[in-house]
Amino acid sequence: MVLQVRLAPGALQVDLDRSHIGELVGAKAGDVAPTFLQIAAPFQLRRRGRESRLLLGDDPTFQNPALLKFVARGFAWWRAIESGQSIATLAKAERISERLIALHLPAAFLAPDIVERIVDGRQPSTLTVSVFRQAKLPLHWDDQREQFGIAKLDSKTRNAIAAG
Repeated sequence: MVLQVRLAPGALQVDLDRSHIGELVGAKAGDVAPTFLQIAAPFQLRRRGRESRLLLGDDPTFQNPALLKFVARGFAWWRAIESGQSIATLAKAERISERLIALHLPAAFLAPDIVERIVDGRQPSTLTVSVFRQAKLPLHWDDQREQFGIAKLDSKTRNAIAAG
């Protein structure tokens, strides 16, 4: 039934056999329109560690549990530090190293729209825990968007985010 499958960056195309499709629908091969012989769909390849997923559609979502946990820990630990706990005390209470806490803290300073994308599973494929741990996160939100391949926001959207 399938003659060929072609993958291109961001696009998947499947070509079907005219005679086989004709048999399935009870028609002559010549009567099957070409539009029924080709299936095309946009896709994204998302990686998380060793795992890869092929997500079909224009705006596929993929919640990355490790990334969600990473960001949530960053926010929680920053709040604890703001309330007066030291990193050493926090590390002892959590039974983890101070270094691990320090790796997570930059997540507390992500642009709100980036956090929203992570929660919704719409983060770019370039934003993973391993990339986040290795990257030096800029404090300016536009620089963060640029670093992770997210389009800059227009002024209306930026004002809506600032308004909360």
